[in-house]
Amino acid sequence: MWNAWNSKVVPVDNPEYVSGGWQQYNQIEAVGNVAGTRAPDVVSRDASGVLWLHQGTGEEPRPSRTG
Repeated sequence: MWNAWNSKVVPVDNPEYVSGGWQQYNQIEAVGNVAGTRAPDVVSRDASGVLWLHQGTGEEPRPSRTG
């Protein structure tokens, strides 16, 4: 996953690599800051239908199972 936006929601010339391993999910959605942390979050679903919350912390993601 790459971050290609700056804090003003404008595309940047040099995207920043965020993390890998996203191929294990069959749906990924940027949902805003649902966890109340300091950054936007991502919710994903795996092939078994389990939802995962990836809290935006500015560090390597450590998803937590939501269902």
